[in-house]
Amino acid sequence: MSDRRLSPKRKLEKILVASIVLAVGYFLFVYVTAKPELIVVDCKMSPQVEYNSFTKIDETIFTDILVTLKNEGSATAKIDEISILYDDSVIAYKDSYLGYYEVKPGEEKTFVLRENTFGALERKIGQDYLQAKIKIKLEGLFSDEIEKEILISIPMAKFGEIISLPNIEIIDHKPTIGGITVLLDPCCHNYSLTLVSWRETKIYATPAIPSSHCKGYYNPSCYRVGEWEYLFQGAEPGMKFVIITYKVKNNWIRKQSPPPIDSFGEIATDKGYVYEQWTPDIEDVKRWFFANATWNEVKTIINWPPISTTYIHSIPPNTEAFGSIVFEVPEDETPIEAKISSLSYIIKFQPSTWVKAS
Repeated sequence: MSDRRLSPKRKLEKILVASIVLAVGYFLFVYVTAKPELIVVDCKMSPQVEYNSFTKIDETIFTDILVTLKNEGSATAKIDEISILYDDSVIAYKDSYLGYYEVKPGEEKTFVLRENTFGALERKIGQDYLQAKIKIKLEGLFSDEIEKEILISIPMAKFGEIISLPNIEIIDHKPTIGGITVLLDPCCHNYSLTLVSWRETKIYATPAIPSSHCKGYYNPSCYRVGEWEYLFQGAEPGMKFVIITYKVKNNWIRKQSPPPIDSFGEIATDKGYVYEQWTPDIEDVKRWFFANATWNEVKTIINWPPISTTYIHSIPPNTEAFGSIVFEVPEDETPIEAKISSLSYIIKFQPSTWVKAS
């Protein structure tokens, strides 16, 4: 065979063909081996403001859902849309509009999905999460739609934890005799809440001083430290009181009204039953009796704090105020969780925070 030299044109053609083959081979190699692989690291609800409404204990609402994704693949994930489905309905959604969100290999990123519901979602008593699905739409070279089963954490409140309450302006006017309306103290900016403890007892006490200048037992001007009498009320036969003690702190620069934490609540027991918040019935005189008592004696009975948000109109800056919420449940049932107004969290009863009644 003759050893002919290739012409420059022929050489260029061969180089071009070889380059194309290498490029196609590299593309196929990357496509097969270098793919993004997204996993859901965390998925949780953000609490909803509930100052003007109340969601039942077997329901949950939220403002948005925080989803943390990690790319454990070897290629960048270009995310166009993320949606969460519950009972085949989209409850939260986020899209990239004109672009896409990148999650590089090894990177972990949190996305805020806006709420897309029209009301509360049902939950089972004792359930800390919702079972749902997440759909992730990828764009670019690795265009795909990923669908996975996930668990969405429901906001939970534990005793001893400091919870920042959402800021909200409550527009509330009090009419006067002359028909003029007066704006009440502002609420509620930069408040924090701490659930202190809980206890079970057969006796509930509340301060009351009938006197010549007072009309009604619940007139705050009637209360004087050292002069207080207490109305004691026993639980119904076969029932017991469950009392949650909490404290709120005004972290704002001005005094303001306390948040309406104790206006309504529900408690659930180990038997799956739900009971509403208990309030003293001043008309039920058969269950009441008067007695003088010191603060220490009252605290020994029910751990009732010396200041309650029920009896104060405003809290100065950098000041704490205590309060209590009372439920009445059957003696043979154990409380497992509760929900109170102003707080979209579910309160979990922990044995370590139970205070033994004397």
